[in-house]
Amino acid sequence: MASDLARAIAAASVGNARPLFTAEGPAYYQAAYAHNAPFAKPGPYLTALHPSQEVAFNQWLQANRVPFDPRARISDYDMPGYWQATGGQSWHPGMHFPDTYKTPYDTSFSNQSRYAKPGTPFVWHGNALVDTRTGRPIYR
Repeated sequence: MASDLARAIAAASVGNARPLFTAEGPAYYQAAYAHNAPFAKPGPYLTALHPSQEVAFNQWLQANRVPFDPRARISDYDMPGYWQATGGQSWHPGMHFPDTYKTPYDTSFSNQSRYAKPGTPFVWHGNALVDTRTGRPIYR
């Protein structure tokens, strides 16, 4: 495994390989899920909130201008889970949400996600998400 990681890091460092994905969002959900599903735990991938929490969650979304549609049935990020875990921590445009709540619909789904199975081979090396089995960049 250590040699696989070293090979992946070397490949990502060279930067010659084209990444599988270079963008994210709803247009990529199907392709990302097809790629990531074998490494994802079974869903659902959105944390269910108690109805009394839904109001506070929606207020948090609006107050912080969080780019998330609470009506969406599929999402690349479990924003309710993030909100619940952080107690509604403030957020501002430009801040990065942690990988912890990325779903397999995200083009940058990694081994850091709570929805990733143990042994998921997608790891970050700098700004490149690399498949440690092949050294191929997944996302950059």
